[in-house]
Amino acid sequence: MGNDGGSIPKRSEVVKKRRNQVELDKSAKNFAKSSLCAMSKESLRKPVVACKRGLLYNKEHLIKRILEKTVPHEFRHISKLSRDTCQVSDSSLATETTDSETRFSLQCALSQQNLNGIVKFVIGFKCGCILS
Repeated sequence: MGNDGGSIPKRSEVVKKRRNQVELDKSAKNFAKSSLCAMSKESLRKPVVACKRGLLYNKEHLIKRILEKTVPHEFRHISKLSRDTCQVSDSSLATETTDSETRFSLQCALSQQNLNGIVKFVIGFKCGCILS
């Protein structure tokens, strides 16, 4: 079974890791993916585009970065806006108005369910529809 003098246990075999912290970070990360621009980390606003990797972007910010040629290294898979991205349809964007600001959230075109990071979603690349 070990520890008889012939084997040396590794740290990972002796110490157990906590798993509770990982789950909290995962849900927060998924919520951020569905409500924030992947490149600028600002809240999503119309018009919204999606790349083939499933990341969501503010179209204005993405165009600005492509024209200035300052696209970060992790987003180099987007070289041409018309070929590498699709625009999310307006029917998939729900408007949430509060006292001081107007926010947009993604919504399934069929079930009208808000995408909050827990619900998985798929973007139809040809039409731009979002389905949960």
